[in-house]
Amino acid sequence: MEGKCLVLGLIMVVVVLAQPVFALSNFDVKFVSYVEDYGKYIPTEPIFGKGDKVSVYAQVKDINHMRAYAVDFVFVVYDPKGYVVSGGSISKSDVGWADNAYAVYNFKIPEDWITGKYKVEVYVFDVLNSTATYKEYKSLKDKILSGEKFSVQVYKVSRSDVDYLKKTIEFKVVNEKKSNVLVFNSRLKARVLPVGMNNSLEVSLYNSGNKEADFFARLFVDGEKISKQEVILKPKEFKEIGFKIPQLKEGTHKISLTFDWDSLKFKKVLPIVVGNFLFDKPILVSKYGKGVVVLSQNNYVLGSLKSKMNRENADRMLANILAYSWKKVNGSGDIKTGIYISSDKEARDSFGEVLEDVAKLSDAPIRYKGIVEADELNNLNVLFYISKNPVIKSDLSQFVENGGILIVESTDYWFNPDDIVKKYHLNEDPEIYTSFFDLANLNKTVNIRLKTELKLPPELEYSNLTVSKFLVSVGTPVKISFDVHNVGGAGKKTVRVYANDELIYNRTFSFYTNEKKHIEFEFTPKKESAYRITVVNKERIGKVFFAKNFTKSENKTPLVTPTPEVKQRRNGILITAIAGVLALLIALRIYVGR
Repeated sequence: MEGKCLVLGLIMVVVVLAQPVFALSNFDVKFVSYVEDYGKYIPTEPIFGKGDKVSVYAQVKDINHMRAYAVDFVFVVYDPKGYVVSGGSISKSDVGWADNAYAVYNFKIPEDWITGKYKVEVYVFDVLNSTATYKEYKSLKDKILSGEKFSVQVYKVSRSDVDYLKKTIEFKVVNEKKSNVLVFNSRLKARVLPVGMNNSLEVSLYNSGNKEADFFARLFVDGEKISKQEVILKPKEFKEIGFKIPQLKEGTHKISLTFDWDSLKFKKVLPIVVGNFLFDKPILVSKYGKGVVVLSQNNYVLGSLKSKMNRENADRMLANILAYSWKKVNGSGDIKTGIYISSDKEARDSFGEVLEDVAKLSDAPIRYKGIVEADELNNLNVLFYISKNPVIKSDLSQFVENGGILIVESTDYWFNPDDIVKKYHLNEDPEIYTSFFDLANLNKTVNIRLKTELKLPPELEYSNLTVSKFLVSVGTPVKISFDVHNVGGAGKKTVRVYANDELIYNRTFSFYTNEKKHIEFEFTPKKESAYRITVVNKERIGKVFFAKNFTKSENKTPLVTPTPEVKQRRNGILITAIAGVLALLIALRIYVGR
């Protein structure tokens, strides 16, 4: 009975396989710098220099017939005069249900090739011999029933006997192909400042190519060149450059930078670089009900941990996203933020650290609530959902409709956002690039006003940090004090103090220009440890003290007054014991700090 069922099943397979052959489709050809799989590649500009490697990627779909496929890719390269200068063919075949295939043809541009426009003709031939493959499958039941080992052979026919698809793409050969340099994150210290005060402009640069970039950057104020500096960037190097802007007369002034490098790419989205991938896709947003949905495909949370450039870019971009979203929902007070439980584990583990950096950078009152499940969404204002392939379910949609902010981030370079974009009507809003940090363009405008109209933001400098005791009992308050000097303009500024990275003081003050404040408060250590008290400035300043659980015997007062010699000896023993305890605490602190 089992044998008859097997034979019947095989006959049905053969009948299905005998259906007519379908035409090839989805034939596409690109110049690429990296290929991971079918449809997953990084395109590159069609401009190459002498000695450069060229990679031509071709893909095709609907190739499976007779439960097998066989296709030939043929590449032919023509120079500007129409002569064939390179070419090759790549055959792909397999048995199974695969329905697509790709091939990559690589060649190097010789030094003797002329400069100009070249073309590449790419052909794909479906060369499967359907008749022969059909016969191979038809004989399969006899081999199975006889117990023989079996395999299906893929038979091919001549390219001249089959239909084909053809596509032509072009590229240019130049004497030297320069590396692409990304320009982004231009930062003007102040847009409005008093007469008689200097200003500054900074900008970030990244060499995304494989060759050194050497060029000059020039600062212009109202069309007049003020200064210049040479920039040298090694391959894959990140650098920040800055220019001092001299004192200007009262009025409105235009500040701009120019670069004498013809392979510049200006970015308003701050990029993240991870391995072969440069994440720099637009941020998509939408109002949905009473809330906001934000979609990022730039790997800010996980990518931020890879390098200094990534960390700074991620912090600034996430600050902009939060500021934009908070404004759209008319938010006020603390921003209660969590990460969705369905997020990737690596993202869940690192998210608190990234969010803390964003809070320090932006002074935003962010309160991290940890990993959140669907039934805990009512306790949040902002939910981050970070996944390789995020799927937004109904509970998250309801959270947004009720006024929540949902920030979705995909960590996959090739993530297809079409479903999310369509469902929430997402689009790019230029306001998101200027919501906190002005990332939109390089050219800036500065207004110079009278001192009575000072608008320079506060800028705090900290000094004289002191801790009242070096060694205390656990549960005993310690007085912490320091001085604050506002070297910027009048306004409000938040002062934060941390004990071992835990926020212990968070208060907003109003400052006048050049105002100094002396701040004191008490902190009570709750466990035995070494405590580093840190005030966040441009550079952190800190002090260390120790808390210890003293036993009763250590605190017991002697009944008999010792002789001077005994007292001196006991004091020596006590000092030695305390020194040993402190050394142990310091060693533990160093070990934990690692």
